[in-house]
Amino acid sequence: MHHTIKFLPIFGLALVMSCNADDRQRNANTFSKPDTESVQNENDEGTLQFRRTKVAKEKDTLSFDITHPSHVEIELKTSDNTGNLRINQMIMPDGAMDGPYGRTIEDSLSQAGTYRLIIGESLMQGDPYAGDYHLKIKID
Repeated sequence: MHHTIKFLPIFGLALVMSCNADDRQRNANTFSKPDTESVQNENDEGTLQFRRTKVAKEKDTLSFDITHPSHVEIELKTSDNTGNLRINQMIMPDGAMDGPYGRTIEDSLSQAGTYRLIIGESLMQGDPYAGDYHLKIKID
């Protein structure tokens, strides 16, 4: 009887620790939705527009192509221009990454190919963002 009582707290602690390990693993995974659902249109020559609905704690990946070295201006907006949302990373055609950024990027891109932008929250600030956003990419 006394041995059962001694092991009961240890069993309970082990059970709680194993549940927390699953949560930590789940939180460590990176979720990224591909841009297949985005509305991408070119309304001005060289201007792309993406309108998306962000799911809290998930990252969106938006892609664009350039055929020659170009200057780009990228602007991310939410409906009320608030919320914890930014351009986390830019992945270059050769796989190199840069970031984090804020809500704007103005840069000269030297490689032709597909660039990917990772849109998500800053883990250091505020609550996760859920809602609509708009990304505009002007390519010169």
